[in-house]
Amino acid sequence: MDEVQGEIDLAIDSQQAKQLTLLQFLMDYTEGSLFTILILALVTGSKYTPAQVPPSPLQPPGPTNHHLDIKSAPVPFFLKPITNGVAGKIDSGFVDPELKTHFDFLEDYLVNSPSKGEFFCSDKLTAADIMIHFGLEGATQVSSGCTKCM
Repeated sequence: MDEVQGEIDLAIDSQQAKQLTLLQFLMDYTEGSLFTILILALVTGSKYTPAQVPPSPLQPPGPTNHHLDIKSAPVPFFLKPITNGVAGKIDSGFVDPELKTHFDFLEDYLVNSPSKGEFFCSDKLTAADIMIHFGLEGATQVSSGCTKCM
């Protein structure tokens, strides 16, 4: 096995390197930061939806309360004010401001992207665009209710 295998030229130009860096950053950001706060919003029952995002066409009409969050959890009536209060404090003190920060960041990032608002990290659709879209689609599944965040 002393034979030398043919070398593969993996040289990339600076534009490709920049796009790969942006792709990796956006995928890490989406999975590590955006999804984390979106999951917390689901757990607490946050009603934050950015004003710029239209309602999802995938959301079925009518109420979709499946007892997945703290506010709509089936608890005894005398505990309901406590669970609603805890979830409300988490939402108003942490979740809603964090969601606003993330959505403002994404909007600014998209406007200043290489495609000038069409895609996030290049002039073509990438995995990062799909991941971010998945997060934004999930964010539209909650109904608007945080008027001070918009």
